[in-house]
Amino acid sequence: MPSTSPTTPLNVLVTEPIMARFTDVLTRKGTSPHTWTFAWGDDPRLAEAAATAEVLVCSSTTAELLAAMPRLRLVHVTGAGVDRIPLDALPGDVRLANTYHHGRSIAEHVVMVSMMLLRGVLRSEADMRRGVWSNAIVSDDYPFGGVLAGRTLGIVGFGEIGSSVAR
Repeated sequence: MPSTSPTTPLNVLVTEPIMARFTDVLTRKGTSPHTWTFAWGDDPRLAEAAATAEVLVCSSTTAELLAAMPRLRLVHVTGAGVDRIPLDALPGDVRLANTYHHGRSIAEHVVMVSMMLLRGVLRSEADMRRGVWSNAIVSDDYPFGGVLAGRTLGIVGFGEIGSSVAR
C-alpha cells in the first residue's frame, strides 16, 4: 500500500446511512482535504464513486461492490464486527478497520436493560400511560423488584464489549 501524508486527499465512499448524521462535520471546508460521497441503496452515485474510492466506510458491503473499487485501500466498518464484510473478496493489500469506542456505552446499555427487565419498567410505564398506578404495594399480581447483585449473567464473546459488560 502506498504511503500518504496526513494531508493527502482521499476519495471516501460512505455507504452507511447512519453516517449521514456526520456529513457536515466530515465535509466542512477547511477541515478535511478529502472528497466524501455519501451513497447507499439504489443511489446512482454509488457506482461512480466506487470507481475512484480509496476508502469505504460501511457497516456491510458486498463482493460486487468491492470488485467495483479498483483503487480501494481501506475498509472502515462503523461497528465492532466485521461479519458482514466478505473478507475473501478483499484484495490482500486492502486494510480492514472497525470501531472500538463503544464498549463502555453498550455495557452500560446491557446493565440498564437488565435492570429494566428485572424491575418491570416497561409494564410500569405502560400502566402509567393508561393512568393506572400499579406496583407491588397496590397490585397483588405485580412482582417485587429484584436486584442484580448475586445473579449470574452469561456473556457470549469476551471482546471489547463482552469484557466491558463483565467489568
